[in-house]
Amino acid sequence: MVPPMRIRADQFLVREVGLPGQLVKELAEPGMRANYGGQGCDILHAFVGLVSICGGICSKCFAVCGGNVQVAERAVQAAKPRLVRGNARLVRRAANAATAAPWEPTFEVGYDTPSTCDAAGGAGSSPALRAAAASRAAAANGQEAEGLFMEAFHLVIVAHPLEQSMVQFEGCCAETTQVERRLPFRRCTAHFLRGTLKMRHFVEAGAAETRSRSAGGPYEDDPQASMPMFAPAQILTTADTTTPFYSIGLQFPVDTASRKDAQEVIASAERGEPQVYKVFASEPLPESELDKWFSRPKGSPVHTVDWYAYPQYAVPQSFHPFVLDQAGVYYVNAIEQVASAMEMSLIGARNVANLVADWVSQRRGPRGF
Repeated sequence: MVPPMRIRADQFLVREVGLPGQLVKELAEPGMRANYGGQGCDILHAFVGLVSICGGICSKCFAVCGGNVQVAERAVQAAKPRLVRGNARLVRRAANAATAAPWEPTFEVGYDTPSTCDAAGGAGSSPALRAAAASRAAAANGQEAEGLFMEAFHLVIVAHPLEQSMVQFEGCCAETTQVERRLPFRRCTAHFLRGTLKMRHFVEAGAAETRSRSAGGPYEDDPQASMPMFAPAQILTTADTTTPFYSIGLQFPVDTASRKDAQEVIASAERGEPQVYKVFASEPLPESELDKWFSRPKGSPVHTVDWYAYPQYAVPQSFHPFVLDQAGVYYVNAIEQVASAMEMSLIGARNVANLVADWVSQRRGPRGF
């Protein structure tokens, strides 16, 4: 079998799995377009396509009651870190790195704000802040460098896409960072709104598209008979669509605690009662466009999240290293070229945690450092 990251998703599903091409075009690919910013079977490699199917049309995924954001929040609470509320701008090898003892930090990180707090949000003369001050004193004679606050560290972990990063590297990571910066990311805009679907619009739009391909159709014969019996929970688009969105999906409240609660939300939407929907598109859509598809309560807002969400995939896929510098710079987001998802990010983080543990064990003596 061809490795799934060296073959297109459509070729894998048809040739290796044996699915009908029409099924791939009308079901599998629309789900991939919704999940990966408009990228379909002819762009995605097979592995990321399978991840899309598992988390999309197969719904083989989980959610945390109260919101998935709690995963990150609880991780921070458990780690009890010192949080520096600033933007990292520079990672460089320390001047004494070549002669440093195993217990001495060999990297310096520069950030552009002095605002610092501990995990509980406190400030002042906490032990964490005193440790930060001592660490800064060890870096670059304790002074600002190039307008940045410099701080010394034993290890550096990059946990955001280098493609969209402002971080510069000096004296380290020379052979790896240039490749990452050239790979583009896909822009994806999520619109969240409360309303009801205008089903007649979608039926008429579908009929118009049918008329452009062939004369006549079921809608012309009996428009009312062509109306769906209920509003669907998902509306997906194929690669040849003329609509400006990738998908429209019914959203469950984050505190949905049971299957019964979820079924009640679906039943309410099917009855035409207002519910929350998410519209994925390649760019922010004007409310006048959204109002073609939804009836919204008066004054109901539209919340938009516009960001570069996914890598631009290709076949064969190039990959980033988890190790940017053997001396101790690691990259969590290297996993994204395999597949981008919250679950994949956790796998990438665990891999880096294992690398950190290995780094420590290599330098630990019988009595510690």
